[in-house]
Formats: sequence, structure tokens, C-alpha cells
Amino acid sequence: AETAKSFCELVRNEMQKGVGKLGPVCMMMSDFTRTKETAEVFMRTVKSTLGSEGLLVESPDMKPCIGLRERRFGSLEAGPNTRYQDVWSEDCKDPTSTPLGSEPAISVQRRTWQVVQRCEKELEHDNCLVVMASHGDALQILQTAFAGISPAQHRELKHLNPAELRELRLPTGT
Repeated sequence: AETAKSFCELVRNEMQKGVGKLGPVCMMMSDFTRTKETAEVFMRTVKSTLGSEGLLVESPDMKPCIGLRERRFGSLEAGPNTRYQDVWSEDCKDPTSTPLGSEPAISVQRRTWQVVQRCEKELEHDNCLVVMASHGDALQILQTAFAGISPAQHRELKHLNPAELRELRLPTGT
């Protein structure tokens, strides 16, 4: 709920600057229980906070989205995340590699970017604010697509913390 309140404050600031009409707010999330629960709390908070201020809040894509699932870490699944560095060190050498049976970084980038492209195509309103609830590695790698860089560089980008809001804008001409 605190992240949603921070989001509402950012939206209020943008509205006060007169940046033009904002909204609607649309929520995308993976189909895993914890992200669905996060998305529900987030949208409830946004609706109760901003709904009365004239911002259109709707969730046409409040359905689970397989493309935002967490990265598969192969033999490291269900183990401590302290070994993820073993996969990441291989990612930076070759984003198509599958160390320890993990999903290649390039595949994670493609599937998460496809969600963004589908969202961009299907949303009917201009200036939509799309919020994604997903998992650390998937979102960390998705940032590389927004930045136009190789997924091999995902660990060079600023680390995404749990429940962190990070603004990502589509590259112009997309």
C-alpha cells in the first residue's frame, strides 16, 4: 500500500504540473499469487486515493499475464537466491546461455517486452500509466529493452528493490 501511495503522490505532482491528461491507470501482473495480491492492493489504494480526483482508474488487463512470470533459474529453483550470481555472471558473457538450466536472459527480455508491446497496442487511451507487478529478475531484464541495450547488461543497471516504483518510458517511435 505504501508503494501505491507513493505512486499516487507522483501522479498528483504530474497533474499539478499540467503535463496533460493522465490516465487511465492500468495494472499488469504475473500470474503468481503474490504478484496478484500485490496488484489488487495497489489498485484498491490507487482507486480510493485518485479515483475521486478525476483520474480514470481502470484495469482492463487485471488478468494474470504469463509473460511477466519470474525467470526460471533451473537447478537453483526453490533454493537460496544467494547462488543467482552464478547465473548472472554467465548472463553478462552470453545472454543466450542457460547456466544451471536457467532461462536465458535474452528469452526473459523478449517475453517481458512482448507484454509491453501488446499493452501498447491494446490500450485504447493515450497517456496510460501502466504499472507492472512482476519479479525482480524479469523486471531488471525488462529495463534493458526500454534502455535499448543487451540483456547481458541487466546487472549494470540500478538494482530494483521489492515494491519499488521505477518509471520506464517507451522509446520514441515505438
